[in-house]
Amino acid sequence: MQQTELNIDSETSNILKDTSRWTNILAMIVLIGVSLSALTFLLFVAFSRATYTNGFYGVFAALISAITIGAHIYPLVQLFNYRKHIRLATTTNDSDELHKAVMCIRNFFRYIVIVVLICIGLYLLVMLLMMLLVGM
Repeated sequence: MQQTELNIDSETSNILKDTSRWTNILAMIVLIGVSLSALTFLLFVAFSRATYTNGFYGVFAALISAITIGAHIYPLVQLFNYRKHIRLATTTNDSDELHKAVMCIRNFFRYIVIVVLICIGLYLLVMLLMMLLVGM
């Protein structure tokens, strides 16, 4: 992308900096969630063998925790990258950094939409299965 000077007025710059702070808070909340999921994963793996003779339930729960951890890594990286690029864009008036920041937040929201659509599909599938099982 061609390097051009970015002219941002002080009010817009303050709004972008405030957005950066709130993005940081959201990223920290997601990071705490990922850490708790990792702890849950480790606990399920450790106690699944001790609690159940076959360990199926613990392994299944550990698998769900691992999937949850993996699903949160990409949006977490996008949030941290957004924060980094928006801070650089506002301090240096660099349009390339603003472009990178906007791309990060766009990727974040695309990912969220995909996850929400998958969840809605799973809910519909479960409802359909429940209706089929109850109808039998």
